Amino acid sequence: SGSYRIFVGDSSRNLPLAAHYILATTTGARAVRAHGPSTLDPEHANTLTTTLTAAGTQTLTDVRLGLTAPPGWTVRAITRSSFNIVAPHTTLHTTWSVTPPAGAQSRLWRLVATAKARGGYTTEGALQITVSPIVRATLTSSTKLARTGDSFPATLTLYNPTDDQVTVT
Repeated sequence: SGSYRIFVGDSSRNLPLAAHYILATTTGARAVRAHGPSTLDPEHANTLTTTLTAAGTQTLTDVRLGLTAPPGWTVRAITRSSFNIVAPHTTLHTTWSVTPPAGAQSRLWRLVATAKARGGYTTEGALQITVSPIVRATLTSSTKLARTGDSFPATLTLYNPTDDQVTVT
């Protein structure tokens, strides 16, 4: 917003027309983004957040924040995602429960945060995340050198983020 003078002419030396203009409201810079852990557990509810930063001097109405995931994923808003009136210079947050399916493991995925408001305003921002394997294994030992045929103590740690029983053979 602000007060501006506008000059019109055929060159910088000849500006016969001049006017004064007051810009009362501006949309300003607005951005939506998603943030959360860089790795999600499959078949388990993970928490992510979308944030809309509404700059400018214009009030937004009927604002809806969203989070879009690939087909087969479950996305549910935990906190409010609809807002009737959003004053200038306001930041909105919505927390989401995101559950990737078992088949999404060990891959890079793109989630899209969206913000929409009355009057056709739409913006989006993306977040790249990976989904961890259903079962992760870590083998550790204090032995620094092992020869073929030698025995040594080792610890095998298995991590299963799901509620399902896993059989290891």
